[in-house]
Formats: sequence, structure tokens, C-alpha cells
Amino acid sequence: MKKVMWSLHLVVLALSGCAFTPSGKMEEALKSGRAVVISPGFTAGGALWVRQGNPDQRFTLSIMAEAKTRIGTAYQMAVVEPGTYHLVGVSGYAGPGRAVPGALPAPGAVGAVGQVIMLNRMYSELYIERVWKDRVVERGMIPGAPYCASAGRYGDCLVWGQNPPTYYERIAQEAGWYEEKRYRPAVNVVDRVLAFGRRGPLATLEVRAGEALLINTVRVPVQDIGYDPQRCAPGEEKEEVACPLDRVVVESGQINMDFFLEQASTGRAPLDPALLARVKAHPIEPVGRRAGRSADGLTQYEYSGAPTVARRLTSPRERPAR
Repeated sequence: MKKVMWSLHLVVLALSGCAFTPSGKMEEALKSGRAVVISPGFTAGGALWVRQGNPDQRFTLSIMAEAKTRIGTAYQMAVVEPGTYHLVGVSGYAGPGRAVPGALPAPGAVGAVGQVIMLNRMYSELYIERVWKDRVVERGMIPGAPYCASAGRYGDCLVWGQNPPTYYERIAQEAGWYEEKRYRPAVNVVDRVLAFGRRGPLATLEVRAGEALLINTVRVPVQDIGYDPQRCAPGEEKEEVACPLDRVVVESGQINMDFFLEQASTGRAPLDPALLARVKAHPIEPVGRRAGRSADGLTQYEYSGAPTVARRLTSPRERPAR
């Protein structure tokens, strides 16, 4: 599990800086000759993009975006070095269940698309509940201050007195409806980490120095994949299972510049207008065969091939962050 998280830790460290707002983060990046990639926010899992020719330079789009990299409520930002980036992996959880019961004690195989690493963990889903709360009045007492009731001939106090205490009350909470975080009972879920590379990346992004690019949604639902459970094997970490990945479905959305401008201009930390003017739409089209649309209207692409047996993807650098 530690290796699965390695990429995300690297990205978080790389993006940590002195700029604590989206505007400050973007301005610092563009002035230093780097670039900015802005994407619709992820609601589950994450996607790992790696620079061609330099796998140490990468960025992750995930639900763990920091406040200084969020724009409005619907977008997130990544600071990157100029270059060509490939979508090499994604992660997410596939719902309750077991990974693959009875994995075979054989060498793990890489399929036509890549490899899927599966593991189990306990997960408690967060949700928001509206609850009614009564008015709360806080009452208290402030002790009276001491004072000198009788002073001596040299200014020293002979008799001390005490002022009466002050009693107060204040409204600590008004009556009304409040939103509170709740957690559902923990259940066992299957995490899936999909690593691509057998026939090339699922999508490519070209980035130049000083650019601020708004890209479309590019995501891979980890539930809709094709793999052969008979060719799975124990993974590198305890309780991991590695299986050959032969098919995935890539979902791609459209860029809505008007909605982005609305999001970026409002909220607690709006983008500076001069920086906002530098953001350009940059559509990304995944590779694969068009396969219709998802339930929420995203164009789907199927990426598949004949099953093959090859080396395992053993390096943690080849795995996306959760």
C-alpha cells in the first residue's frame, strides 16, 4: 500500500510552496517558466500524468486536491514543467467485495492494456446530514477585580476590597438547521489501481512554458474494466492481487469555458483577472474506439486488445496515486 501512495506523496511535496491561494500559486508558476493545468475536479479516485522522457516529473488529479490548488468548487489546478505528458494510470474503488478470491501463485501478467492491482480496505463513506439544533445560551461569571480600600501613609495598601462579580449570557448557537458530517458504517471495499503502458498511454497532453490550460474531464471508471481472474497473482504488497488488464473505458467531457469563468471569478479565493485572461481551452481526446456515452453524458472510448503475457509493472513510479 505504501508503494501505491508513493506517487501522490511525491506530487503533493512537489506542489507545496509559499503561495497559499490559487492566484498566488498560478502567478508563481508562470513567472518561473512552468505551466498550469486546470481540470474539472475528481469526485473519486485519481489520475496520474507522467512527462515523456522524464518519469520523475508528474502530476496527479485527484479528490485530495489542496485548497491552494482548487478553483471555485468544481475545478483543480496542477503546476507542471513544460513537456509532453501521458495518462499512465488511474485509481479508485470498485465498491464492496473481495479483490479476487484465491489468486494463483504464478507470476503476475500484464495484459493488452496494462495491469490492475487490487486490494481490500475498510471504507466509511462521508455524507452530509441536515439536523435541527435548539438555541444554546452560554452563561458565565467574571470575578470582580480587587481594589485598595485603605492606603497607608507611604502608599502601601492596608485594606483590600473586591468588586462584585459580573454575570453575563451570550447566544452560542442560534436555533435552526445545520449541516453536519456523518459517516456510514465501515464496509470492506476493493481498491483498484490501473497501470497502462502496454500499447501506449490513454491520452496525451502537450504543455508549453507559461501556459495556463483548461482541459476537459478525462477519467477511467475502475469498475468497467476487462481482466482475466484466472491469470491473477499475489501482488508486491500484503493482500494485493495483480491481474492482466485487457480493456478499459475512458470517459471524456467537453470544456465549458463560461462555467469555468463563473467559478474562477467567485468564491472565497477568486482568480486574479489578469491571470484568468491567460487561461486557454485545450481539449484532450483519448485514444480508443468511440463507444457511446456515459449516464452523465460523457463520451466513452473503449481501449482494448488481445490478452498477452509480459513483464509485471513492478516499479511504484508506474502506479498512480489513490
